[in-house]
Amino acid sequence: MIDRWLAAATESTATWGPDKSLTTLLSTEGLLFAVFALTLSFGNSSLILGVSADLGRKLAAAIAAVLTVLGIGAVTAWTELFVCSTWPSGFGEWFPVLAIVVAAVAQPMFAWVFVVRVRKKPSDDID
Repeated sequence: MIDRWLAAATESTATWGPDKSLTTLLSTEGLLFAVFALTLSFGNSSLILGVSADLGRKLAAAIAAVLTVLGIGAVTAWTELFVCSTWPSGFGEWFPVLAIVVAAVAQPMFAWVFVVRVRKKPSDDID
C-alpha cells in the first residue's frame, strides 16, 4: 500500500511543473488578497467587536507577509516558465505574459502599502 502511495506521489510531482505552480500560486495569492481586504474592514464591522485594532494590524501584516512569499514563488515559476525557456515573440503573446508577472508582484506591494498606512497613527498625517 505504501509503495502504491509513493509511486502515485512520485508520478504526480513529476508532472508538476512551473505552469501548474504559477497557476496555483496566482490563484492562492488572489484568494488571500481578498482575505487581506476583509481584514481592513475589521475596524468598521459591528460583527467583529471583540477584535482589537492592534490584532487587525498584526493580521494584515501576517497576510501581507504570506502574500509576499506567494508572490516570490509565482515570480520564480514565471521566470522558469517564460524567461528560462522561450520568450513569446509577438505582442499578443508577450504582453499577457508580462501582465501575469505584474499581477504576481502588485498584490504583495499593495498589501504592504496598506499595512504601512494602517500602522501609522492619525497624528502622523498632520503636517
